[in-house]
Amino acid sequence: DKISVAMDELGTDAPEIISKLSGIFNLETEMGTEKAMLSTGSAVNTLSQVCAASAPNLVDFASRFGAIASSSNMAMSEMLAFGAVLDSNGVTMEKGATAMQGVVTRMYAEPSKFAKIANLDAKEFTKTLKRSSTEGLMMFIDRLSQMDQMQMSATLKELGTAGAGVTQTFQTLANKSEELKTRMQQSNKAFIEATSVDEEFAIQNNTVQAGLDKAKEKFRELQRELGEKLAPVMKHVISSSGAIVRVLI
Repeated sequence: DKISVAMDELGTDAPEIISKLSGIFNLETEMGTEKAMLSTGSAVNTLSQVCAASAPNLVDFASRFGAIASSSNMAMSEMLAFGAVLDSNGVTMEKGATAMQGVVTRMYAEPSKFAKIANLDAKEFTKTLKRSSTEGLMMFIDRLSQMDQMQMSATLKELGTAGAGVTQTFQTLANKSEELKTRMQQSNKAFIEATSVDEEFAIQNNTVQAGLDKAKEKFRELQRELGEKLAPVMKHVISSSGAIVRVLI
């Protein structure tokens, strides 16, 4: 009920969509179904409120990139933050997810080569990747953010990951690196607290109740108005009825 009401922009299948998304990261096994769905839904809902990203697009990005993200130890909330920055800055979810899949796969396949071309410390980069692809990506993105557009394009091309999608995706992430860090914090906080769905549910319910209250008050006003207008008519009907009764007697 809460997911359906709070995340109605996902349509009637919202609970199923959020459940499947949680399942990609095995959250239901770790957290239980209710907490997993509320945490996932809260992260999506919060990000769609704090920036221009939409909930349907975030879910689309997650469904495309989720399997790779999960297998590389990326957290659900971190993955959604990447999607939020890309969506709010005009990168399509299909293009962004495909680009990130390619780069993450390449990072794990050849970490030393990747680090060398990106001018990163190979040992530190490899060690970081073992913890999480998010940390590795952030190292890479921070490095890209220090380059100009030509250097960035050349680096991506040398890595063998060049292409319209990859270039646009990682130029966007590099140029919006501070925004990305902010979205990470907001998404992580919303996921841990798992209250955004409850709050949105309460707001929606209050909105519906307020609408009902207004409708009831309007109905009472119409009743009063109708009563005032019918009063003379009823008085005439009653007087006429009394006269008829007297005639009949």
